[in-house]
Amino acid sequence: MIFVVSACAACPFYLSDNGGNCSGRFPELKVVDVDPESAKPEWCPINGSALRVTESASNNTGLPAIAVDECDECPFFFKNEKRRCNIANPKGRPILTDGERPVWCVLRKEVVVIRGS
Repeated sequence: MIFVVSACAACPFYLSDNGGNCSGRFPELKVVDVDPESAKPEWCPINGSALRVTESASNNTGLPAIAVDECDECPFFFKNEKRRCNIANPKGRPILTDGERPVWCVLRKEVVVIRGS
């Protein structure tokens, strides 16, 4: 799965809940300080290069990578009234299990690559 992002609102790291935060500053959230519909901030982790998110730690592409084993460690995970996934279909799909990642987790089947445009 490849995301090409020119503005925060189109990025899977952008969490519109709680005032618009970026989870790409993994592991902490950072408040988006630009108009999310038209720009990316200077500190954006995908401004300079692509970023790869996978379930394994191996990274033979040369891209910066984040390895994910559990939902709570995933930069696409967010929690409001329920635990949710920002790259599931539909976006913001509730995660109903408390333990391991759900069977529909995108990272079980493929790698997510996010590039700036």
